[in-house]
Amino acid sequence: MLITVGFLAAVLWIMLPYTNSLLNPPVISETVGEAEINQRLLTYLKEIALAIDRIKWVLHFFFLIFITGFFSAIYQVIKASGYLKKQEEKDDASEA
Repeated sequence: MLITVGFLAAVLWIMLPYTNSLLNPPVISETVGEAEINQRLLTYLKEIALAIDRIKWVLHFFFLIFITGFFSAIYQVIKASGYLKKQEEKDDASEA
């Protein structure tokens, strides 16, 4: 289970966008016209929106995997404690 979760977390980590270029806004010189400024800004905002959408998607799947693993671990603990109770009852019955 741990290897599977680690593998899925690595795949999700690889799917995250490379944010170095997204955190640096485009350099706009004063000689560039207003139409080109608007186009650069629009392209930059589209890249940011795509990155935010991908990060949100990766986080949704990460939480799904994390919660599934957590409930699986809780189920295994409950199952093991039930098995131990049965063993104790069986031992008590055999002693009597």
